[in-house]
Amino acid sequence: DCSSVGIVNVFVVQCNPTCLPPANITASVSANTAEFIWTQTNSSMYEVFLGLAGTPGPIQSTVPTGSTIGTTYSFTGLQCSSVYQFYVRSVCNANETSLWSAPFTITTYECNSSGQPTDLIQCSDNGSACFNLNDNNNLILGTLNPSEYSITYYTSQSDASNGANPINTTQPFCTSLSPTLMFARLLNLTTNQAQIFAFQLIIQTVSQEVTQLPNMIQCDDNNDGLVTFDLTTVQTQISNLGSLTFYVNFQDALAGTNPITNPTAYNLTVVGNSMSIVVRVDLQGCDALYNLVLVATANCNVSSTCINANSLCNALGAPFVNTQNLSINEPGANYGCLNTHPNPTWFYLP
Repeated sequence: DCSSVGIVNVFVVQCNPTCLPPANITASVSANTAEFIWTQTNSSMYEVFLGLAGTPGPIQSTVPTGSTIGTTYSFTGLQCSSVYQFYVRSVCNANETSLWSAPFTITTYECNSSGQPTDLIQCSDNGSACFNLNDNNNLILGTLNPSEYSITYYTSQSDASNGANPINTTQPFCTSLSPTLMFARLLNLTTNQAQIFAFQLIIQTVSQEVTQLPNMIQCDDNNDGLVTFDLTTVQTQISNLGSLTFYVNFQDALAGTNPITNPTAYNLTVVGNSMSIVVRVDLQGCDALYNLVLVATANCNVSSTCINANSLCNALGAPFVNTQNLSINEPGANYGCLNTHPNPTWFYLP
């Protein structure tokens, strides 16, 4: 007698499937995390499965690792220096899921790997700033053991490569040049091997964050087609007491050029209706930016807007109660100027 042993691969094929598995999977990986992205199918919900390479992949009855609405999913707490296989399937309805996608293989970063420095940013009102270069130490070390490495900083790549003329980091490094290109040298104290990293020192005079102020609304009270705004009245809405300068765009506000010359009487045509003004507040360090929208209306009668319209049903000349402040007084009701509840009503808009 003779016998043989072989492996038979069994494939499941759906004929004319309507619920398709996702495709075009990509991943962003670190030592202990992974984020997966895929192409959307005819579904908005997906189930995912992640396992170490060598372990059985999922079948249709497998309980998924997780689910998501959208085309991304992130895993944390992964093992470093390990190979994983990722699967995803579409959930088309309560009773139908697609086949699992083909496995997508990733390898997490080494358990001990260096990181990357970040650009250091300081605010200054005189063009000069001092930086603590050691703020990048932990970012450069990543998951490395700090006792096995040294980090030094340099103003040129040649000095960093040769380990010459290191900067004294026991005190801040000051500069008036922005951006200033800097270099860090990561040295393995055992093997004497070095890695060189580059980053920038950036000095800002104005914050990059913009705070939105409430709209300033005024009407054309003399019917000349112009509405005059006193922009300086926004001072009461700003918590700090720095001096205000007004600009018509962010580029001018950032550069401090072309300010509005007469902010107490700024004219806007009612034809234009609205425009944005950028407010720059002069502060010690970083100046602050605010966005202010001017709204010009042609009619000064408050009843000319939908929310304040006068009902002609029950109380002529008085705002209809169900439209005030767009509040919903009865859940499920659809309130509006010409679609009130329980009965429609007509409104007068002067």
